[in-house]
Amino acid sequence: MTNFQGSSKIENILSNIVDNGIVPSSRYVAMFGLPKTMQNDAKQIPNLTIRCMNVTVPGRNVSTVGYRIYGPARQMPYEILYGGEITLTYILSRDLSERAVFEKWMSKVVSNENYKLGFYDDYIGSLDIYVMDKTDNYYYSVHVEEVYPKTIGDLSLSNDRENDYLTQEITFGYRRYTSNSSSKQYPDNPNRKEVAKDGGKGLGLAGFFKDVRKGAGDVVTGVGKGIGDVASGIGKGVESIFKPKDTPKK
Repeated sequence: MTNFQGSSKIENILSNIVDNGIVPSSRYVAMFGLPKTMQNDAKQIPNLTIRCMNVTVPGRNVSTVGYRIYGPARQMPYEILYGGEITLTYILSRDLSERAVFEKWMSKVVSNENYKLGFYDDYIGSLDIYVMDKTDNYYYSVHVEEVYPKTIGDLSLSNDRENDYLTQEITFGYRRYTSNSSSKQYPDNPNRKEVAKDGGKGLGLAGFFKDVRKGAGDVVTGVGKGIGDVASGIGKGVESIFKPKDTPKK
């Protein structure tokens, strides 16, 4: 840790940043655990994980009530409250399969045919959010419990946005969350089973993000081959998800 001797010295600020680093807001993974009534749709989980472009880590607060005998009142806590909602934004594929999955999930909550309510245990799922660094290690993760879709946002179409792309906002209700602070390599396998690492480089999703970043970086800096590198990076990433490498022999 930095030998901290006052916040006003610029060298202390720089030393703290060098020693402890910073967390990029673009490095995360949001992965659903679907309800037990939708296990046949588990194949959609990798696609939903890749296409999530925005997610908010939930928060919580303590409710208080004023209490006084004399003098200024004290605010005494009596219960913990969670935000109750999380909104995720997805880049839609050409068949809008992401929206279709959440519409199907919402129909488990309230039937779109007879408008009957489903059983609570039949439509609740879970959500894991990993906050990662640039090496695909995560130091903080959140497990959100009893998740279900509450709102499927509108899609805005317009003929004056030819080069734009469709995004979908989905708002979920939840009961509570638990957090974990530890340094770990992101579990690359979409089924969250332990897989061997290839020389510390990682497989699956971590490899996908690495290849995409490399291709996109080449475009921005003009060092690589431009669009071809991005396409190649995405291709390698997708292949690494669905066709993970064999475990190295000892």
